[in-house]
Amino acid sequence: KSYVFISPPLTWANKFCRENYTNLATFESMDDLKMLQRPDNSTSPSWIGLDSNSWRWSVTGKTSTTTYHNWASGQPDNGNGKEFCVTMRTDATWFDDNCASTRPFVCYTGQRTYTMIPNLMTWNNAQAYCRAHHTDLATIDNALQNEEIFSQASANIVWIGLYRVAWSWCDRSTSTFRNWYHYVDLLMTWSDAQKYCRENYTNLATLESMDDLKMLQRPYSSTSPSWIGLYDDPESWKGTLGSDSNSWRWSVTGKTSTTTYHNWASGQPDNLNGKEFCVTMRTDATWFDDNCASTRPFVCYTGKRIFA
Repeated sequence: KSYVFISPPLTWANKFCRENYTNLATFESMDDLKMLQRPDNSTSPSWIGLDSNSWRWSVTGKTSTTTYHNWASGQPDNGNGKEFCVTMRTDATWFDDNCASTRPFVCYTGQRTYTMIPNLMTWNNAQAYCRAHHTDLATIDNALQNEEIFSQASANIVWIGLYRVAWSWCDRSTSTFRNWYHYVDLLMTWSDAQKYCRENYTNLATLESMDDLKMLQRPYSSTSPSWIGLYDDPESWKGTLGSDSNSWRWSVTGKTSTTTYHNWASGQPDNLNGKEFCVTMRTDATWFDDNCASTRPFVCYTGKRIFA
């Protein structure tokens, strides 16, 4: 793979690259990024081959195997830039919606037996519930299935299993390389959060610079501390329990930071009651040691691959 920097500003960059090269640039690793040589005098942002609005079904993480959809007029509209999950409305049409809203939802089991769940949950919590008690949130491939779910919904606005992957590569490659953070609004212990991140992303968040912190977008409504991937390694304890910087390890590597960066709050870590061996990030972005058995939202990151 080789990269070519095109300096004339274009709005049709994708078309130009397909006609003259292969496609707009895609990046599958940090090595790919390092291969890209920009002119020394270039200070302008440049198009790459990443675009938005890729809708996926929860059960597969893939786009529909059919062309069926039932969007209402003007939908999806991504209102306020925060609508990445899908509801079915009382007329059986689909709307994109804020994933943090609480709604009833429809699960399915096996070969598409649908079950209406009246509990009010966020989309993520509804997904977790369906996966624990059924198969997944409802997937809809045709009008008959849509009508069946509509009949189950009993005049409620309900979550279905469609969600938006905010960005995808324009060549539709299978690369999942990102270097992004994902706030997960599910309450879990540190160990359960680690397991969830490893199964659905790469791992709990590793933060080794202020640039890493700036990349993390928390929901504006979030006031809870969130787990990150830092934990205290008892094998490395030295001096005062839980206070030696050499004992803190990142989940993804099991090793100490490759940089000297940390963002401990004043007086932290303090290992209160001798039980604080995991780390939360507070709303001011500072770090506190915390009891690993506490249940918190958490932050995953996506590195070279999403293990989903």
